[in-house]
Amino acid sequence: MATNSTKKRSDLSEFTKLFGHGEPRISSGRIDFRVSDLDRSYQVAQRIIEANNLNIEIVGKNAQLRSFEVKVIEN
Repeated sequence: MATNSTKKRSDLSEFTKLFGHGEPRISSGRIDFRVSDLDRSYQVAQRIIEANNLNIEIVGKNAQLRSFEVKVIEN
């Protein structure tokens, strides 16, 4: 059985694999994605999280860098 921290890493890895585009940058349990179309990518990311019941959330969006950040939801 997977531990809680393994599940969290697994959810981030699964999201990264399913999202499949952008330039992920990993730091402190968060992943920042730089994308070419921020609004579209943000919506796609939200649908992936909901459809796959991933234990992560989108925590920020930066229009100047065309990026958004995801992190594991702490229980």
